[in-house]
Amino acid sequence: MTHSTTLLKLLGTAAIALTLTACGNASTESTEVRTPTAASQSVANNAQKVSQGTFSGRSDHITTGQVTLEKTATGYQLRFSSDFELDGAPDPVVAIGNGETFQLANKLGKLKNRTGEQVYTLPASFTPGQFSQVYVWCEKFSVPLGVADLGGTSMKKLSQGTFSGRSDHITTGKVTLEKTASGYQLSFADDFELDGAPDPIVAIGNGEKYLPANKLGALKNRTGRQTYQLPASFKPGQFSQVYVWCEKFSVPLGIADLT
Repeated sequence: MTHSTTLLKLLGTAAIALTLTACGNASTESTEVRTPTAASQSVANNAQKVSQGTFSGRSDHITTGQVTLEKTATGYQLRFSSDFELDGAPDPVVAIGNGETFQLANKLGKLKNRTGEQVYTLPASFTPGQFSQVYVWCEKFSVPLGVADLGGTSMKKLSQGTFSGRSDHITTGKVTLEKTASGYQLSFADDFELDGAPDPIVAIGNGEKYLPANKLGALKNRTGRQTYQLPASFKPGQFSQVYVWCEKFSVPLGIADLT
């Protein structure tokens, strides 16, 4: 009886141990945490990339990172990348537009964060190609803090030129004539630079001359990327040159031949 009782106890203890081990394994499998992959997250978000751009700073501010135009099941949205960063400015807002021109109707709201990923929903009336740029804008002083050109099929490069200085001034960098869904524009490249002069303006023309009607406005910045919208009447080939001009002394500061 003693040996039988001992044997039964041993068998019972082994059975309990096996049961606990089995339960432990089952519990481990059922509570395993799995991190979703980027592909599964993309499917879950149901977002399709339409176009993308990279922010460059304006008004002596540093704005970096990418922005992506996405199509979702409910409409369109802008997604700032995780490496987005604004150095600092009062009242920053996010907006869309063309030619670095901000209109209140195209304001998407206040900047949510100065760093990191963030999403902004576009109006229901938005259609791709309607706007070619995304802005981080300072409302207090009405100046851009950062601009991103949305590339893709909505923008086509037509011709390009390189600035050379005039009137003893140093003007360098490339300028590109582009066609967008809303018309034509001139884009100065990141390497654009003017050494300095009073009243610089931007104009188009031929033979190193321009007419007042072909003035596109004041030079926005002496360095870096900037965009100028061309008149609705503009036709490619109508003008062959782009000017940075000093109105005060009526002399060219830099000229680029479009080829």
